[in-house]
Amino acid sequence: MTKHPPIDELISLISEGKYQEAEHAVKTHPDLKQSDKLCNILGGALFYQNKVDEAKNWFQRSISLNPNYARAWVNLGNVFKQKGDLTKSLNAYKKALALDPNDANIWYHLGLAHYDQDDLEKAEHSYQNGLLHQSSHLGCLINLGVLMSNKGRFDEALEHLKKSLALSPQDPNIHNNIAITLKRAKNADLADEHYRKALALAPNRVDIIINRCELLEQHNRLYTLDQFLDIVSERNITAPDLSYFHALNSFRQNDIATSQAWLDQISPDAINPSRVLAFYELCGKCLDYRNAPKDAMEMFDAMNALSRADHKAMIRKGDDYLERTMARAEDIITLNTTQKWTNTAKDTNSQPIFIVGFIRSGTTLLDTILSGHPDIHVVEEKGFVEAMRNQIGIDKTISFIEQLDQQMVASLQNTYEEGIALYTPNPKPRAMIDRLPLNLVEVPLIAKVFPKARFIFCLRHPMDTVLSGYMQNFRLNAAMAAMTQIKTAAMLYDAMMTIWQNSVERYQLDHINIKYEDLIEDRETVLRSLLSYLDLPWHDGVLEHSKSAEAKKVITTPSYRQVVQPIYTRAIYRWRRYQPFLRDAEDLLAPWVRAFGYSSEGN
Repeated sequence: MTKHPPIDELISLISEGKYQEAEHAVKTHPDLKQSDKLCNILGGALFYQNKVDEAKNWFQRSISLNPNYARAWVNLGNVFKQKGDLTKSLNAYKKALALDPNDANIWYHLGLAHYDQDDLEKAEHSYQNGLLHQSSHLGCLINLGVLMSNKGRFDEALEHLKKSLALSPQDPNIHNNIAITLKRAKNADLADEHYRKALALAPNRVDIIINRCELLEQHNRLYTLDQFLDIVSERNITAPDLSYFHALNSFRQNDIATSQAWLDQISPDAINPSRVLAFYELCGKCLDYRNAPKDAMEMFDAMNALSRADHKAMIRKGDDYLERTMARAEDIITLNTTQKWTNTAKDTNSQPIFIVGFIRSGTTLLDTILSGHPDIHVVEEKGFVEAMRNQIGIDKTISFIEQLDQQMVASLQNTYEEGIALYTPNPKPRAMIDRLPLNLVEVPLIAKVFPKARFIFCLRHPMDTVLSGYMQNFRLNAAMAAMTQIKTAAMLYDAMMTIWQNSVERYQLDHINIKYEDLIEDRETVLRSLLSYLDLPWHDGVLEHSKSAEAKKVITTPSYRQVVQPIYTRAIYRWRRYQPFLRDAEDLLAPWVRAFGYSSEGN
């Protein structure tokens, strides 16, 4: 008489990964068709061998024998999930939960199902409930930590992930998720420590290797990145995304030929979708360096077309932003021709300083240069002016702004000053500078609220400015969306310059113009003039911009790769090589080329 293993032993076979052995043992069991538990075990053995349809049949048989068997309902839900039927999967988990609401594992699977349906609130609720019933449930802890990290709740995320690590200290996935969260929370040193711990446990994990490459590159740790890539190469670890970082590393060392050789090994279909835009951008920039504008433009066209396709909702917001900006430009033109301006707001001693300019006009470079001066502190791209605008309403016209009463003006001043105070070091420097280039569109509001405000207006040849914006892989927001087409970029430029030039005239702005080309070609003369305008003494630190960039650790704009390099002149008048591709911009930009003292010949 054949002896059949008890159910506990069959379950152990599955937990040990002996799926075929478990399948054979259960299929030969005489009680199989009458036992809900044996049917469920057989379904599990088949499921883990990717025999999904067979597994489904046995789970359903288990349920037909015992409709109240919660475990079988969970497993059936897993089958539906594997087959891509998220609705049936979710319903199966809900049925299991109704049968056993105290089972943390069911809450965990329910959370996964909600997450797969992009219902993050219900996913979080499910994981939280799972932990209420079993505070040490590893899956709930990890997934809740990851979810909170994705939502920007970094302290809560780290709390759950560290509890996970205490339960499973040798799990490289947990170290990896902690590192990702720390990177998002701008703690690069500790993030890198956890990436290194993850790689000590799983040295050949390509995803973790790529995550560390991304951290090192974005934080300008180029020497460490170079060493790390050498180690990875010695281990013969290859992957398309890894080839991308080899290419990027070579590009940043100005080894364009090697960068191109790495890029030639990559198909955009083979790399992570989140990196395809950056791939096209890097291909385009390599071709630009090699003086192949037609081929380069094909890469930038592909990048922007894909960006527009992937971000349709943001493109629509960008259209609204462009329309509002053009309306403001028309508003201030009308005001300048019909009404004289007198600021009736009560005078204030506050004299904030703003760096403004169109996208890619050199504001990041100037910011980095000025950071080398001990009396200057630059606050980068914070929404203090946006907070004022939101307080009065984004659709309010310039006419409305000019008529704000003193009470509202005082409130707006307070809103701005409370915001910037959060970023003011102690002791307060002699010059606090607010750098957000596209505050350009809010100059009338700034002039109304702060009549003594000073402006550093960054300027670059209009054709170069628009072209350079088109060549960047921006993280899209409403303003940047216009840069995905040459024509809309030129339209936005025209509207913003109209607002600026009319504001200079109407509000008699206290400002200084800083031309990018002059800054590149005669930096010291330009900076001496600027420091004199700011009533600051000369300091040689402003001539060591690379050191200032490295001291920042991370620069959050697309310019960060350029500003850590020695200043170069090759980007000046680049537009001449691309002129055939800029026809949609020429008519709109030609008046500004003349107005700002440039030549249509690029000199």
